[in-house]
Amino acid sequence: FSLFAQENPENPWGHYMLGISAWKGGDHERALSAFDRSVELDPTHRKSLFNSARVLLESDRAQDALERIEKGLAQEPLSNEGLRLLGRARHELGRVDDAIEAYQRALVADDRDVWSMNNLGLIYIEQERSKEAIPPLARAVELRSTSPVFQNNLGVALERSGYPVAAAKAYEAAIAADSAYSKAAVSLARVTEGGQEPESEPVDLGTLAQQF
Repeated sequence: FSLFAQENPENPWGHYMLGISAWKGGDHERALSAFDRSVELDPTHRKSLFNSARVLLESDRAQDALERIEKGLAQEPLSNEGLRLLGRARHELGRVDDAIEAYQRALVADDRDVWSMNNLGLIYIEQERSKEAIPPLARAVELRSTSPVFQNNLGVALERSGYPVAAAKAYEAAIAADSAYSKAAVSLARVTEGGQEPESEPVDLGTLAQQF
């Protein structure tokens, strides 16, 4: 892609692909330079704006990322990708309510966006609103049951909401999806230590997922 970009300097897609390659190769500065060149050639190149924002978020530059995300969303306000990134940037900047609103808008744009569901659930957990975290995480797991991350986060929400038996099942599912997932293994040991009493009010994850 470096060669292609050199031979086709006016092609924004060449610089974009160079940016993607550099980013995946761990060279953030080169990636940003390539994405910037793509946007210089084509100010409407949303993929360069959004992916350069991802690079900036990985570099702990959330405010700079936010500016690029907002430029991309100005071109396509209902972009699910852009709204999800908006939620992430706002969250990292400590704008929790605004982050929740962005993830909710992302889910209106795409009601199968499992990462927005997961990220929304994590915010609720962080805010000690674990019961509110269960529906989006249950729906994420319903759509992608083989994700150890989603299963583990659902387990955390269930455990903190007083459902240790259901939490154990979620942790077990996370381990089944990835036997090396140590977070789930530690949590499973914690909730099963000393045996478990049946929950007085079992949680209906299927209903909560569908209602969400």
